[in-house]
Amino acid sequence: MRTSESSLPRSAEPSSWNSIIGWIVLFLSSGAFLGFVAPEGDSQSGSGNLVMQIVWAGLYLIVFLCLNADRNLFSIFLQFKLLAAALLLILVSAFWSVDPGATIRHGVAVVGSTISGMFLALKFSRLALLRLVKSALTTTAVLSLGMVLILPRVAIMSGSDVDGAWRGVFAHKNGLGHMMLLLILVSYVQRKSDATRGLSYIVTAGLALFLLLMSDSKSSVVLLVIVAGIVPFTRFLRRPRWLMPVLVTFSVAALLMVLAIVNLDKILDLLGRDVTLSRRIPLWIMVVLSIMQRPWLGFGYGAFWENNNELFDAITRGAGWTASHAHNGFLQITLDVGLVGLVLALALLFQMVRQAIKEMRTSPSVTALFPFLFACVFFLCNLDETMILVYNSMFWVLFVAVLVSTKGQGDLRGDPVRTAVSVRPAESPA
Repeated sequence: MRTSESSLPRSAEPSSWNSIIGWIVLFLSSGAFLGFVAPEGDSQSGSGNLVMQIVWAGLYLIVFLCLNADRNLFSIFLQFKLLAAALLLILVSAFWSVDPGATIRHGVAVVGSTISGMFLALKFSRLALLRLVKSALTTTAVLSLGMVLILPRVAIMSGSDVDGAWRGVFAHKNGLGHMMLLLILVSYVQRKSDATRGLSYIVTAGLALFLLLMSDSKSSVVLLVIVAGIVPFTRFLRRPRWLMPVLVTFSVAALLMVLAIVNLDKILDLLGRDVTLSRRIPLWIMVVLSIMQRPWLGFGYGAFWENNNELFDAITRGAGWTASHAHNGFLQITLDVGLVGLVLALALLFQMVRQAIKEMRTSPSVTALFPFLFACVFFLCNLDETMILVYNSMFWVLFVAVLVSTKGQGDLRGDPVRTAVSVRPAESPA
């Protein structure tokens, strides 16, 4: 008998079948190996490859059946109206899309990815989910190292801008960099929550850091430094009197940002980039000009880059290179579904951050740190790449999982009793 899911209960211990399905979803959505079977190295989904489309369709059908067997998906979506509205907008954008077929195909995929995130949130406790993510990403790390040693011509990139950068089992060095950044984050949280296996997490994080550095993904290195700087301040958010420390934190961050802008040339020199941020700024300018042609509802989800229209050609000429997406999540969603879609995406991000902070302040569990830290990484990644509302993407799948798991939750069943250092649990109401 199905339940209304008003409190979104989770399984204390996931079944072996659910663990296998969850692991496959996470491994494939990481983009591992998909860049070698997709045209032009599109690791996002194996897009355009019939075999991978069938694999994804079958996997999402299994996830849907597993989740819908004891839970009413419609009632779950009713609790996440912003998410439902964003998905509905994506699907109906086929009516004004420049390529309706591409919009329908990608729209169904992003719905499948979203349901997969719900599956992970509702079938796994937070700790079990982190273990699953660590397992999938550690596998990609080991396989990437093996690829470099066995097939260096395939696993190491060549070319004027990327010569010598490791990509491992991913289509591009940034794919390896982002996944290793996520593995470091997961290992850190698990290390804090389970001291008995500390060495295992340290070794995993060390391997991930090594691969991140060898990928030469400058954005991933910068993100790692920023997140490492955020971590010490999370303890302030977990204290009763948190407003002043947060204001001081943001003031310091604003000062550092001003100093960074003033010394931008020197910083970019240090990172090996020019003032165009690896030609992204010309691309962003051309994308904004294209958005102005259809500002409210966009060109249709996932359609712009698959339709050889005049605006696409203009972007290629203006940017000086051929891009497959806007390299900025917020510009990309505006290009897809206009300013209406952008407002929904920002509202979703705000909702997740608010819920993550609330859980971090009310739950003594160390794993309650993960939603907030992931939200920081997710936001920052979208400034340089496209992660939000992206089909078959681990970052979007985990975004949904965090959004659902933090909905009205305190301590998550199955999480360890151990609490973070200097954390004061919220007082129970009288």
